[in-house]
Amino acid sequence: MKKLIVLCVGMAALVALNLFCLAQEPKTLDQLSFKNIKILGKVVDEQGNPVPNIKLEMELAPEVELKRDLNLPEIEIDDVIERLKVSVGDGIFTTVTSNEKGEYKISGVPIPGVYYVFVRNIENYLPTRIKLFLNASEQDEYKPQDLVLRARKAGSAGLAISEKAMKEVEKSRKAMVEKNTKKAIKHILKALEIEPKYAEGHYNLAVMYMSAKKRDDAIKHLEKAAEIQKDYKPALKTLGELYLFKKDYEKAAHYFVLYLDVRQKEGNLTLEDAKIYFQTGNCFQAINQRDKAVPFFQNYLGIKQKVGTLDQKDSLLCSDLGSYYYMKKDHKSAIIFYSAAIKVNPEIAAETYMYLGNSYVYNRDGVNGIKYYQKYLELDPNGKFVPQVKNVLEKLKKMYPHKDEEKQKQEKK
Repeated sequence: MKKLIVLCVGMAALVALNLFCLAQEPKTLDQLSFKNIKILGKVVDEQGNPVPNIKLEMELAPEVELKRDLNLPEIEIDDVIERLKVSVGDGIFTTVTSNEKGEYKISGVPIPGVYYVFVRNIENYLPTRIKLFLNASEQDEYKPQDLVLRARKAGSAGLAISEKAMKEVEKSRKAMVEKNTKKAIKHILKALEIEPKYAEGHYNLAVMYMSAKKRDDAIKHLEKAAEIQKDYKPALKTLGELYLFKKDYEKAAHYFVLYLDVRQKEGNLTLEDAKIYFQTGNCFQAINQRDKAVPFFQNYLGIKQKVGTLDQKDSLLCSDLGSYYYMKKDHKSAIIFYSAAIKVNPEIAAETYMYLGNSYVYNRDGVNGIKYYQKYLELDPNGKFVPQVKNVLEKLKKMYPHKDEEKQKQEKK
C-alpha cells in the first residue's frame, strides 16, 4: 500500500522562516528515481492580485538543511546531496520571470530535493522566498503555495539591496544555520559596508551580537535600524528590552512607547502587547513619573481583560490604581479600580474595602459606603482604622437608616 506523501511549503521574509514537513519513512537510494519535474507557481501581492514581470531565482538549499530536511537514511544522504550538486550546482541554477498572469514555470528540477525560490532586488516589494520540499513522487508537476510579495514602504527594513550585498547576506544566513556566529557577523558586516541603510541587516547583526552577549554592539545596530525605519517593530521592542535589562528605564520607556504607537495603529492588540504596556508603566514608575505610568497600566489591564483574564497579581495593580485616583480625589475612578481589585480577588487586603467605602462616601453614596465599611470590619476587626470606621459608620446609619435596611434585605435574598 502506497503512503500519501505531503509536500509542505513555508513562505517567510528573507531571514525568518516557519517551516515544517510531515514525517515519512526514509527511502533508500535505490528507490529514488531522481526524475526531473516542473514547478508551476504564481506570484501575487498581499491582496492576491497577480504580479507580472517579477524575476525569480532558484537554488538548492544549503547542505546543512538538505541533511536535516531530506528524509533519508544517514548512510545515503551524502550520495544524494552529491548527485543534486552535480545536477544543479550549489548556487542559483535557474532564473525565470512571471508572465502577465503572475505565473512562472521552472523546468528540470531534480527530485527528491530541498530548494529555495527567491525574489530579491525589486523596487516596490520586499525580498521574499519560499522553501520547497520535493519528495519522490509519480507526478511530473508540482504547484507550490503562491509566492506572496509584501509591498515596500518608504524607509522599509527590506530596502532593495545590490546583488553583491545580497550574496553576503546569504553567506551570513548559511553561517547562522551552521551555528557559526563569528562567520555570520563577518558576512553581514560586509553587506552593511555595501548597503549601510539596510535596516534589516542592522537588526540581524544585532541579533547575532546578542547571541554573542555583545549587548552594547547590539544596541548600536538596533538604534541604526530604528533610525532608518521609524516603525521597525522588532528593533524598537528589542531596544526597550535591552535598555530595561541595563536598568536604563528612561530609554527603555522611550523605545517601548514607540513600539506601542506602531501596534496601536495596527490594532488587534495581544497579550504580548499587554506585557509591553506593563513593562512601560514600570519603567516610568522607576523614574518617578507615576502620572505617565498609569495610562500604560490601565491599557495593560484593558487588553488582558479583553483577550485573557485578570489574576491575583492584577488585583494588586487594580488596588494600586485605585489608591492613585483616591489620592488625586478622583473618587469615581478610584471606585472602578478598587471594585475591580475586589472582584478579581475577594480576599485582598481588608483596607481595600475600607478605601472603597471611603470613595463611595466621597462620591455621596452612603449606602455602598456602609456596605464596604461593614465588610472591612468583618475582615479585620482589630485593624488600625477600626475606631474611625465605626465612628463614620454610626453616622452613616443615622443618615441612611431605611436605605441601610433595604440594602441588607437585598443582600440576604
